[in-house]
Amino acid sequence: MAMKTEPIESFYSNKNEYLEAKADAERHNINERLREDYKKEDNNKDSDGLSSIETTVIGYILGFFIALFTFFIVVLFKISFKIIKHISIYIYKLVKKNQ
Repeated sequence: MAMKTEPIESFYSNKNEYLEAKADAERHNINERLREDYKKEDNNKDSDGLSSIETTVIGYILGFFIALFTFFIVVLFKISFKIIKHISIYIYKLVKKNQ
């Protein structure tokens, strides 16, 4: 028993819907092919860049050194301000004593 097949256009209410659906299907197909091509290129290409683990490690090391540098700057400023404070107090006492 042969089954009667209707043309696919009959499932859509108008010609524009059919054309939009057809264009969407073609776009989806093109996107899939591009994705596959990209995966093939990615697999075939020699890795001349850094992996994500290497960049993460480099980031942690740089972050550590930046934090260390900042810490030493803060400590040096605190020490220098204490020294300036003591020197200014000493000068003030000398000036007051000589008056």
